Amino acid sequence: SSDLQSKTPPYPLTQWQATRALWVQALETLRSIPRENPGYELAQRKVEQYEAYVALIDREIEKETLAQRVLKRAEESAKLAQLQKVNWEKALASNPNADRSVLQQRIEGYWQTALETLGEIPEGTTVYGSIADYRQRYQKELTQFQQQTRTAGAASDTYQQALDKARLAQDAEREGRWSIARNRWEVALVTLQQVPANSPQYGEASRKSTRLNSSHRT
Repeated sequence: SSDLQSKTPPYPLTQWQATRALWVQALETLRSIPRENPGYELAQRKVEQYEAYVALIDREIEKETLAQRVLKRAEESAKLAQLQKVNWEKALASNPNADRSVLQQRIEGYWQTALETLGEIPEGTTVYGSIADYRQRYQKELTQFQQQTRTAGAASDTYQQALDKARLAQDAEREGRWSIARNRWEVALVTLQQVPANSPQYGEASRKSTRLNSSHRT
């Protein structure tokens, strides 16, 4: 108890538990005092006082345990978001233009759940003091992922526009409209070069651009 009194709460769960054990030990000692002992009445008053202390500590232990359990849930949700993000990145690498909207929504949902779960952590606990750090980290990762999805989406649109122009150029060539075909190939090339370097489509766009540039020089 003296250790607790020398510090400012909240206290770690292990410290609450150790302190509770000391109070319980003191209670057992007081309860063992026989009635004929001159200090019996005083001991009984102390028993009530110490029982109140134990009840208070029990509430703090319950609160601290809940806080740790809630934080664990938030961390589990964040880990799911991170794991699914790896899957999302692998999927984009294998097929940059595939629709990954459902997976993207799931990942954002995991981050949102992690952030909302932090709000359930009770005040007056050691975990509560760490909320700001966790919230900052989760929000940063969510924002970065949202930026990645926007970049990937814009790059996918640009890449698809380039492919469409290339197909139109091929159609014009088959029809013998060489001037129109040449113009469409140039547009396709410029569009490929507009694919952002930090997007999943950049590698394939760069390779197509190189081939297109060498095959259809004006």
